[in-house]
Amino acid sequence: MTERTTVHRLQVATELFRFIEDQVLPGTGIEAAAFWQGFDQIVHDLAPKNAALLAEHLQGPGREAVRVFAERCSDIAWERAALGALIKQIVAELKLKMPQVAGPLRVAVTGQTQTPSIDAVLELVGREATRARIAAALAAA
Repeated sequence: MTERTTVHRLQVATELFRFIEDQVLPGTGIEAAAFWQGFDQIVHDLAPKNAALLAEHLQGPGREAVRVFAERCSDIAWERAALGALIKQIVAELKLKMPQVAGPLRVAVTGQTQTPSIDAVLELVGREATRARIAAALAAA
């Protein structure tokens, strides 16, 4: 399990906390306390918006499409063509339209409703980060 450091209302991975404190902030003129207070405020301001997005987009057929994608994405090459083919297969199998699959997948992985082509985004985000984000989104929705 990842070691965590408590800072304001946040539980931050200690490795990330140390990186920010030791390598990012020095020389910027930004005090660590001010950075963490601002970051805490941003996270807590955006949390309800993120929860609302997940509730809106990860229900019914969209949720099922994301779940099926998560199950099957381990077995494919992590490249745009293969990702696109898997998404199209899910569209056909679940008898949905592309936006009914791509939209919820986009929200689960990026927290955004608009991005470049979802297969390109997934390729850039990477397999492990995509799977982790989908798992977290499904658990939160």
